[in-house]
Amino acid sequence: MKSYGGRQMKYVMIVLGFMVAFHTQSMAIEYTFSLQKGVQAKVLANWDKNILEIQTKSKHIRLEKLPESLATFAKDTQREWKLFTFEDINFDGYTDIGVMAGYGYGGVNIYRDYYMYLPKKERYEKVFSYVEELIVHHKEKLLESRMKSGMEFFFEYYRIDKEGKPYRIIKGNSFWLEDEESEMQNKYETKAIHVATDRSYFYNDMGIHKTKLYIVKGDSVTMQALEADEKGVYWVYVVYEGKDKIFRKWVKMSDLAFTELDANIDNEEEYKEEEK
Repeated sequence: MKSYGGRQMKYVMIVLGFMVAFHTQSMAIEYTFSLQKGVQAKVLANWDKNILEIQTKSKHIRLEKLPESLATFAKDTQREWKLFTFEDINFDGYTDIGVMAGYGYGGVNIYRDYYMYLPKKERYEKVFSYVEELIVHHKEKLLESRMKSGMEFFFEYYRIDKEGKPYRIIKGNSFWLEDEESEMQNKYETKAIHVATDRSYFYNDMGIHKTKLYIVKGDSVTMQALEADEKGVYWVYVVYEGKDKIFRKWVKMSDLAFTELDANIDNEEEYKEEEK
């Protein structure tokens, strides 16, 4: 049997080392993000084991209950998926992580699991499962998800409670009666809505034509429309039943408290049904 010389053996070890390094690199990816202002962190992704770890200065945090399909999207050579989003979704100054969980409607709809950072416990906790990618409205401290299905859009809005957790306040759909050139119609589903501020003034239009009329803390209203103005401020078109008259006016969304619709924020089956 022919033995390898020292130089040949060294060459073999270099090649094997390169192959191992290449294999490791192809299956493990590193992302750097800002955990909070002035503090950097890393996401270490190992697709072979479907493991995600967050590395901070003080500890390693493993994300639990990852989507089983995540590694498949990571290894997809045909399409370049945005696997992660890094954004503060509960407005506490810490960056939360959205992980791709699926897609629909030919890639128009991207679904994510969201993990919220808990600074006191120094760990991440899953707060959304298979929700359409969130739009974060920082000025209103409001979360929005919007999914397209045929001639319709299905939407949901979330607020953050005192403990920093999201809860759903509005859901509904937008649709065209005839075709996409006609005016879009909206349907909304809410529970009880009441005034949360001392006074909420009526407006004849969003942000303009403020009237002298107002409703007070605890007054109940129903919602007929929701829109944002050019400055990104959200307004609700409400119906208020006074003692002698029914009023239909615009009020600031921030003046209102919405009762939680339900506690379910695992939307996988619901979204799959709506996309059929």
